[in-house]
Amino acid sequence: MRIVYIGKWPPILGGTCNQTYWTLNELGKRGHEITVVSNCMEVEETYRCKLDEKDIEMLQPKNVKLKSTLPVKTPRFIPQNNPYMEKISSLATEAVEELGPDLILSRYFQPYSLAGHYVSKLTNLKHVVMHAGSDITRLLHYPQLNKINERMLRDATAVLTNEVLSEFFKDLGATPITLNYAPAEILNPYDENLELPSQIEHPERTVLFLGKISKAKGIEYAINALSDVDEAHLVIVGSGKTGFLERLIDERKLGNRVCFLGALPHWRVPSIIRQTKTTIIPEYNFGVNVHRSSLPMEAMLCGKRPLVSNQVTRLYGELGEKYMTEIDPIDRNSMAVNISLAIEEDYDNDSVKEAYREIRYESGGEFENFIDQFENILKDIASR
Repeated sequence: MRIVYIGKWPPILGGTCNQTYWTLNELGKRGHEITVVSNCMEVEETYRCKLDEKDIEMLQPKNVKLKSTLPVKTPRFIPQNNPYMEKISSLATEAVEELGPDLILSRYFQPYSLAGHYVSKLTNLKHVVMHAGSDITRLLHYPQLNKINERMLRDATAVLTNEVLSEFFKDLGATPITLNYAPAEILNPYDENLELPSQIEHPERTVLFLGKISKAKGIEYAINALSDVDEAHLVIVGSGKTGFLERLIDERKLGNRVCFLGALPHWRVPSIIRQTKTTIIPEYNFGVNVHRSSLPMEAMLCGKRPLVSNQVTRLYGELGEKYMTEIDPIDRNSMAVNISLAIEEDYDNDSVKEAYREIRYESGGEFENFIDQFENILKDIASR
């Protein structure tokens, strides 16, 4: 197949972007030709991961070509804005002319799926839409966007979604197809570890925080609790406004025990999870009802028992009870106790590593089986 994909792509951050990257990476390995159309090269620093020379090569894996809008001077018009939708649509139209694709695939409603909708109308190509939780909770019913979003969904050839939302999309007049994602194979406890960043001096006593630096992610709760555990270190892999954290770190006199690595690309993170002692997910009042953090699952798949907010563990049921350590982000004393226990020599990571197959099954199953299903869905749509 030949596919034009319109959506987020590294160096843009985020779990959904991560999923899409590994999915299209695998389709490329299987011989499908893919052109990615994105605005990834002009994403704001807050939402961008740091790339070195080797990382640049990863942006275009086998059979995947990247076309990104660029932060060049925008022609003047009133009112002035960065016309992402128009630029992405133009690049996607160019990609269609060059590749002659079987279909357009898009993910995230604004501006990507709307651009996909527009280009599919221009070119008479099939359009398959994928979505994230924020599309449903924040964008779909936004008063000045809801009509065009609903029209885009109804006109799409198919909307790839999960079982929970399938009826919801049917009621909108869309054509849902159920597809449950499985994590990429890079998330495993067995791969040889790459060289650890030099800033991580005591990995055996290091707690890892992953994700956007924001109040909803609960990072300040981890900092406060860490100040009560003398021997613990914290590494923060993520981006965001760090001013409030840096002030808090200074107040708690933690400068030599907390380090910021910035946002790293998806392919570097599993190695760091495997080499540090545990991952902490102190998420609190996140604000998106259909959201379930994937970070606990990623940590467990890498063989680590994560420290996980009680607001997140309940979404994982028995898996959370067996293989996560539950924490209460707003109870500083109990958080400190759990961090202290986590960096002890006998902290139970082994049982999590041994349960890898069970955890992978519960997380969606084998990645190869997911790719088989995804590939067959797209082939079926392309052949209609």
